[in-house]
Amino acid sequence: MKVSACNFYSTSIVSSPYFKGITEEGKSRPCQVSKHISNTGNDVFEKKNIERNCAIAGGGILAAGIAAFQIYKRNSLPYLLKKLNGDKLFDSFPQTLQNELAKGKRFEKLKTFLTAPDKNFISGTGANSTVYNLPFTDNYVLKIVKDNAPLDLSKQYIGRFPDTINLGQPVWQHPDNPRILLLKKIKGEPHSIKDWSKTMYNPQTGQAMNVTSEQAQNYFTQISRIAEMNQSVFDDLATQIKVLDGIKKFDNDNLPGFKIDSINPNNLMVDYKNNKMNIIDYFAKENEHHNTNSYLDMVAVISDFPLLPEYKALLKQEEQSKLIESLKIINDKCFNAAAKAGLSTDKNVFMDYINEVHRYFKPLSVKKQDGSGEYLRFYDQKAQELLETLGV
Repeated sequence: MKVSACNFYSTSIVSSPYFKGITEEGKSRPCQVSKHISNTGNDVFEKKNIERNCAIAGGGILAAGIAAFQIYKRNSLPYLLKKLNGDKLFDSFPQTLQNELAKGKRFEKLKTFLTAPDKNFISGTGANSTVYNLPFTDNYVLKIVKDNAPLDLSKQYIGRFPDTINLGQPVWQHPDNPRILLLKKIKGEPHSIKDWSKTMYNPQTGQAMNVTSEQAQNYFTQISRIAEMNQSVFDDLATQIKVLDGIKKFDNDNLPGFKIDSINPNNLMVDYKNNKMNIIDYFAKENEHHNTNSYLDMVAVISDFPLLPEYKALLKQEEQSKLIESLKIINDKCFNAAAKAGLSTDKNVFMDYINEVHRYFKPLSVKKQDGSGEYLRFYDQKAQELLETLGV
């Protein structure tokens, strides 16, 4: 039932104990007002005085009701959307984002953040982009593609991903700057050591960095925890990748799907609290031979194979044995999950992809610490070492 300010005014007067005797004509129940009138001896004067006070009180209630209604109206979603309608930036968002950004002055907060991104909210940094958490929403993150990265990396195929699954997909691209995007937020933490990208190559020094003992211990802990996760967690990850395999990037797409980037462990988010893993970075398939997703892509991104031998060398002997055991458990769970989801289980598919990546993107490597001058971290060599470690 709707309650208007006028209804509220009349109802409150009738129900008030003080005015009960005035409003209920013909009723003989005594009240404070009737007693007061009989004692004064001036019924007419007192009655008019009460009516005047009643009107004043009722007017105050009516004004308060109108004010409350105006506050409610100004905070309603239709009013907020109408107020922002016509703003070029706001109009560029899909409806679901408009509905969220219109509330709580989030749109103004986003514009401020876009002007000067706060480094304290950096979630992850890769070779080509930086991702920021947004302090005013738990549903999206901001991705900014670096100026030195090829612009075609900003091609994100907005609107091509199913809404039924969260793949960290882009949902908006800045109309004036294609390097700025909003992505669906995935809970968890990046599966990598701190400053993985800087360890591979530090732009401040222009050199790669050696792995530290602390990083090796953190890696060992992460691998041990993932190996203990249920098979269903790996099944879900394989299902995500299978969904990526079938997404059409545009109408009449003859080579649908996306290939996951299984080299950088930052591309895997792990939610240890809820036992879930999510892939968050992938690129459009352009060659079926080199861009087929396989079970070893799952193993590769979990194992951080480019740095695996360096982690292992810094662990104690018993930790090294436990690490290899955990990696083999992960390999088996990934294989079973991939077979169930319909992903390739052929190791040659993975190695073809790695060889193609190495052909065009040779990492800046570090020299062996024994002073031999031999370089480490070539993708093809590290991938082969991974297969040997797993006994594949």
